[in-house]
Amino acid sequence: MIGMLLAQQSLKDAYKLNPITNTRVSDVFATPADFFNKLIIPNMYLFAGLIFFALLVGGGIMVVTSGGDPKGTEKGMQTVKTAVAGFLVIFLAYWVIQIIERATGQPILSGGF
Repeated sequence: MIGMLLAQQSLKDAYKLNPITNTRVSDVFATPADFFNKLIIPNMYLFAGLIFFALLVGGGIMVVTSGGDPKGTEKGMQTVKTAVAGFLVIFLAYWVIQIIERATGQPILSGGF
């Protein structure tokens, strides 16, 4: 491969987070992998919960505003069912990862920090 992988790229002079204080991304995150391990992964369940809530509310609104139309009601119910199924997959994946971490003693989502 030509060059380095994205996870190995240096963020030393790449981007500034705050131009007033001259804080660079590299002052907070050394590599893109560090960015994901410190910011994205710890908050992914929060994002999943917010998306689940939005889909649940949206599906409920579709059912209520369908006015008895079977197609509209079915579309809203399908949205709710899909949201619940997706959230259950994420919830179960979290617990499977926790079990694997406990069984092997190796951190997966904690990134070793």
